[in-house]
Amino acid sequence: DKTECGSVNVDVRHIQSRFFCGKTLDLDYLESRLNYTEYDRGLKSLVIHRKMPEKCTAQVYPTGRVIVHVTSVDTDLVKKRCRQIARLIQRSDHQVKFKNYSLLRILASVKLDYCINLVNFAKSDTRIMFEPELGPEIGSAAAHFTMDYLSTSFVIYRTGKLTIYCSSNVPELAEAVNLIEKKLILFKI
Repeated sequence: DKTECGSVNVDVRHIQSRFFCGKTLDLDYLESRLNYTEYDRGLKSLVIHRKMPEKCTAQVYPTGRVIVHVTSVDTDLVKKRCRQIARLIQRSDHQVKFKNYSLLRILASVKLDYCINLVNFAKSDTRIMFEPELGPEIGSAAAHFTMDYLSTSFVIYRTGKLTIYCSSNVPELAEAVNLIEKKLILFKI
């Protein structure tokens, strides 16, 4: 989903949220009762896949904790999908409750139409951590920058690609993107 932030388009990839069922769960039993599930032995969790119209994936842990990933910008819709996952678990003969819902993280990306001089950008602020070897391609560089007051962190690549992690909401994510773009335009190559 695209969100307009000033002069750039922010592509929100997914929103991650969490809720608790209020009791421990038998994952083997759940897997046998539910469709479109797989047991992840490495994470010791049950993964539930749903295509609702947006993709929704839930990781159910034996402690009753459920982590839900939804490809949507709408935080109300994410909460609705969490409730639907809780109802799925209830229908499998588990008496569970929808408790302690919280939004964990929003993952988004932005592609600026210019490249960035990361070395000079990193020298401009002590809060910027520059890593010359980090990046999707061999030899590419990245800088990490965190805006604590907006609960947002950025991974900034020389190519102008930004990966954004926000643990609050979409309007604060948009504000953070506008602020970082004003900083980055000064280091345009």
